[in-house]
Amino acid sequence: MASRFKLSEAGRAGLFASFAASRYFDPAGLARQWPFSQWLHAAPVGAGGSCRSFSREDFVRDANEIALIQSGQLPTDASEIPIRIEDRRFGPVGTSEFPGDEILANGMPWPRLDCERRLYRLRLFNDADSRVFTLGFGLENFSGIRLRFWQIGTDLGLMDRPVPLTSLTLAPGERADVLVDFSKVVGWWHGRVIMTNDACTPFPVGLPPLVGRTDRVMAFSIAGPHSLADLFGAGLALFGDAGVPGCLRPKDPLPPIDTAGATVRKLMVFDGSDAGGRLQTLLGTVNPAPGNPAGPGFGTFLQADPVTEHIAAGSTEIWEIYNTSADAHSIHLQRGDFRVLDREPFSGTLLAKPTGSGEAVGGYLTDIVLTGFRTPAQPHEQGRKDTVLAYPGEVTRIVARFERPGEYLWHRHGLSGKDRDTMRRFIVA
Repeated sequence: MASRFKLSEAGRAGLFASFAASRYFDPAGLARQWPFSQWLHAAPVGAGGSCRSFSREDFVRDANEIALIQSGQLPTDASEIPIRIEDRRFGPVGTSEFPGDEILANGMPWPRLDCERRLYRLRLFNDADSRVFTLGFGLENFSGIRLRFWQIGTDLGLMDRPVPLTSLTLAPGERADVLVDFSKVVGWWHGRVIMTNDACTPFPVGLPPLVGRTDRVMAFSIAGPHSLADLFGAGLALFGDAGVPGCLRPKDPLPPIDTAGATVRKLMVFDGSDAGGRLQTLLGTVNPAPGNPAGPGFGTFLQADPVTEHIAAGSTEIWEIYNTSADAHSIHLQRGDFRVLDREPFSGTLLAKPTGSGEAVGGYLTDIVLTGFRTPAQPHEQGRKDTVLAYPGEVTRIVARFERPGEYLWHRHGLSGKDRDTMRRFIVA
């Protein structure tokens, strides 16, 4: 359980300081038999709870992943780097949900990491309160060039095969396992590699990132021997395959998605208001009957309200999450292991519903009409997940098999959401 991450002494002595290390485990004694990243975090409820929260990320390997590492197909040790990304605002904050104006990586604002000219494995994790990041890797001296990189894993482990990308959107709580090739970067010519952020806030329609502040996450300084051949071939070599393995699960491929006999459950995200008239994003259920009529058993609820999601252990369900709010929200299932199916735009009628004390207001969603085409899960979502980004005006469909009896939470990620009761319980029995 020793740390797998070390920062070079040169990096420690530079402008930015050290990174926090995660822990790596083999599967001995663990119930799960596939590699996954585990996010350990508090889920405080009540005003001010987010100020006392904490988080860390640990990783579990299986025999398949260990074999890839031992055969040299996946980087490890100093070339495997967990990077926890968040935004913070230092000083008084007047709102419970805020976009921070400084970006931190592993607790440091805009750090620099000294790297060698080789393939690196970056374990990316969006630990922001509510900010969505669209990440890329640019060259300091050539702002129009973006390096191609490869996603090899999602929240809960390796995908079947790498997905080549030039940008990657991560919602709060989402994790991504990526390979980035620095072997063709010539430091004195290209400059540093900058991890950039292009996402608007709120996402997806909001203000663009601030130039020189929230449009960048960190820098990688690449050092190592090079030749003139490196320089003359750099334009195309930056986009090579770098020896990335073509198959990530040769002995244990992901099972095909199976929706046969699955129960469909309709859920919703709703922008309501609390007793003080402030915005309060709420979760709830939608009546599956024709016309989706309103009734006391449906609409928005608080965490303390009676459970509406009772699930038979061993059953498979399709969750349709209708986002009626103005922004995208990251939805997390505790003890979740689901696959993303698709997204589809919709329209409907929103009716007010008292939710909470005083003059707090939630709502119902009725008269749902699907208004467009189903868009399949994005390439970077092709794997086991426990967190999904639900876009405004769309129904996001996921399929899950609920094996473990118990009481769990499904909620909108973001500490401010926990403060504001954007959580619901579900029971598997």
